[in-house]
Amino acid sequence: MATLKTQLNGESVVLEVGPATVLTGMKRTVLRSRAQAEVDDLFSDDSRDSVAGTALIYVGVFAYPDCLAATVSAEGLDLDMSLTEFASLPEAFVDAWVLAVYQENPHWQPGSAATEEEAAEIKKD
Repeated sequence: MATLKTQLNGESVVLEVGPATVLTGMKRTVLRSRAQAEVDDLFSDDSRDSVAGTALIYVGVFAYPDCLAATVSAEGLDLDMSLTEFASLPEAFVDAWVLAVYQENPHWQPGSAATEEEAAEIKKD
């Protein structure tokens, strides 16, 4: 279990990140689907290929579902957030969170064959 402690907007935040279980893996899949639906609502087919659209797709495929699914407890941060809310968090905070997730779950780290195939499938849809 990894613990991440920081301050966001003057508030103390403590996250506990744990190893994946079957349930957290399924939660990760559900969060990816929600992220895809949000991207679909925000961008037309043409603008989805814009830099902003592509960036949000990648956040929705990797960081957003991985961080939220692997976090077993949170103080000072509501984990029931949208993709756009997640994308507006400070980069340094999310980078540390992602690092903790992949330390606990190296098989989730981008670059594995399964992850690349999943990302291609979501973008294709």
